[in-house]
Amino acid sequence: MIIWSGNFGIDSNVIQTVASQLKQHPQSLVKENYYTSYYIKDSEKPDRVFDETYTSILNNVCADFSLYGRVNYTFEYWTQIYPSNSTSSHLVHDHFCGYEIFSWVHFIQPTKDCFYFIDSNNNKTYPKQDSGDFIVFPPWTLHGVSKNDTNKERIAIAGNVALTTIQNPVTGNKLVSHKINNKLCLWEIQSSN
Repeated sequence: MIIWSGNFGIDSNVIQTVASQLKQHPQSLVKENYYTSYYIKDSEKPDRVFDETYTSILNNVCADFSLYGRVNYTFEYWTQIYPSNSTSSHLVHDHFCGYEIFSWVHFIQPTKDCFYFIDSNNNKTYPKQDSGDFIVFPPWTLHGVSKNDTNKERIAIAGNVALTTIQNPVTGNKLVSHKINNKLCLWEIQSSN
């Protein structure tokens, strides 16, 4: 189900600083015993230091999808830290709300067979996930994370890309999304005439 992939290393000192700050944040520990920046306000997220990195990677993805220059998009991401020798996992889920065009995972410090896709027959597929691997997949794809029963801490960063506008280069028409309370409200076609 991977529609784009690459490998992008991140300085290990920066990762360890972000991980340390994330584990100290009072809103980062989830009852399942893993840490995430998902529930932290954007202004307080220690992983915001990666904004430029992910802007660059996602611009490349959009260019390869023939979207660069045709779309305006936003993206969000969050860091997940799974402690070593724990039962913490992430149940099967998807990221689709209606306006995302793709989702992604960046394997920062993976452990063997952690992230998986699941098909309609409940078969799991574990994609290649070496350190630095970055995979893009459709947001409606079901996926999960197995428990970390290794003696190594697992770190991954996941995210979504959502369109705000897309332009048809032939007609010049633009499709524009409108949100209310950060939820998709409607799409509007704006004519170039």
